[in-house]
Amino acid sequence: AANCFPQDFSEMIRLSLNFHFSEAQQIQYKLLDALDLLFVENNPAGVKAFLHAMNLIENEVRLPVVPLSEQFYKKVAAFVAASK
Repeated sequence: AANCFPQDFSEMIRLSLNFHFSEAQQIQYKLLDALDLLFVENNPAGVKAFLHAMNLIENEVRLPVVPLSEQFYKKVAAFVAASK
């Protein structure tokens, strides 16, 4: 998950280490839907779908893993679009 959201995760950890738990929790709550989507079907398809939606990689996996279904990929793309 941290590979998909490195800035958010770094900030959340930094805040936690400095005892700013309510601010860290706000970041965690912002990412909850994305965290669910990362593992909704299989791993690493969720991570690859997020990174593809961010235009960072191709959405390709090797068998026996299959890409995220279109239904969930649309949700991933919507989350990414809303995060910009």
